[in-house]
Amino acid sequence: MKTYEILFLIRPDMEKEELTNQYKIIEGIINKYSGRIENVQELGKKQLAYAIKKHKDGVYYLMNINMDPGRLKEFENELKLSEPILRLAIMKIDRKTAPAKTAV
Repeated sequence: MKTYEILFLIRPDMEKEELTNQYKIIEGIINKYSGRIENVQELGKKQLAYAIKKHKDGVYYLMNINMDPGRLKEFENELKLSEPILRLAIMKIDRKTAPAKTAV
C-alpha cells in the first residue's frame, strides 16, 4: 500500500449537512477500493482564480490515504464522476523524502 495526498474542490453551494454526506460518500469509495484514511483537513471555502462550472468559490478538503497503487486509477475515475467534486488532484507521498510535520 502506498500513501497518497488528495486535494478535493467541492461545490460551494452545498449546505454543511450535504458536505458531510459528500465526505461520507468519498469515505465509502475509499473503503470500496480497500483504502484507509490517515488524515482529513477541511481547508474551507476559498475564491477560485477562474470559474469552474460557473462557481467562483470552492470548498477545499485535503486527505491522506493508504491505497493499493493498482486500484488508484479506478478510484480516481469514480471520484471524477461525482457531480459535487469540481476538481481533484492525487499525489503520491514518498515517506522517505516527505518533510516531517512540525508543531506550531
